[in-house]
Amino acid sequence: MSSTSWYRIASVQVDDLVFDYESCDIEFKIKKSGDSSQNQGEITLWNLDNKTLNAISKDARVRVKAGFKGDYGTIFEGYVTKKEPQADGVDLSTIITCSDSSFLFYNSKEFVFEVREGQNLSGAVKQVYDACDVPAGKISDIDYTFPHARTFTGTGQAILEEMLKTINGSSKDTKYVSYTEGGMGYFVRSDNRTAEVFEINSSTGLLTIEVSEDSNSDTVATLTTLLNWRIGIDTWLRIESPNINGLFKASGYTHTLRGDTYETEIEVAEA
Repeated sequence: MSSTSWYRIASVQVDDLVFDYESCDIEFKIKKSGDSSQNQGEITLWNLDNKTLNAISKDARVRVKAGFKGDYGTIFEGYVTKKEPQADGVDLSTIITCSDSSFLFYNSKEFVFEVREGQNLSGAVKQVYDACDVPAGKISDIDYTFPHARTFTGTGQAILEEMLKTINGSSKDTKYVSYTEGGMGYFVRSDNRTAEVFEINSSTGLLTIEVSEDSNSDTVATLTTLLNWRIGIDTWLRIESPNINGLFKASGYTHTLRGDTYETEIEVAEA
């Protein structure tokens, strides 16, 4: 353990079980993007006894907190999708694969959802969230009403994707995106602006930055910082670096704790 490791704060809660960085060897990789199907985490806990191991079950609630002493918070909330114990010499690692709240949309039972003529789309989205037990983080006020009654059928995710096609197909100028973040659902304008702008530079933890050369990608650059628990999808960033400068927003990120690595990789797009 490095001399600065004691500054780290990291904990994993699985239902009522809590594992913290000081009492348990923890590793994790938490990946989030605007594509909710990619929102997942892999957590490794070392040398659990059989009773504790057996208490970790599929679909159990998971919360991961991380940061530094005096500045830490939740970086992941979701559900266990798989548990895989592995022997490593005399040690036993337990790899827990998790999905965030998008799991509730993708794995909901297929259902029939009917909208009436003149019903507002924002209200319909909220009803789908309620049907899938996902709290709404933010749903934009959308000036669109269904011109006639319509029936949607499928999982919650399939229905939300159809609603996205409906609103994005009806507007040439304004586009909308749907994603999950912090255990909540978001259905917002693609140019949605968060309330706070985070400064990203060498003094706030910027480690590396690589400018994208793919002209077909929305990703302008990929940067790495010391672990920053406040980063979320659509978080606005003011970047100062030798490569790029200005206002951008996070389109995806990965939090990693592994050995001496304790960092956040951020994909940034034009604001």
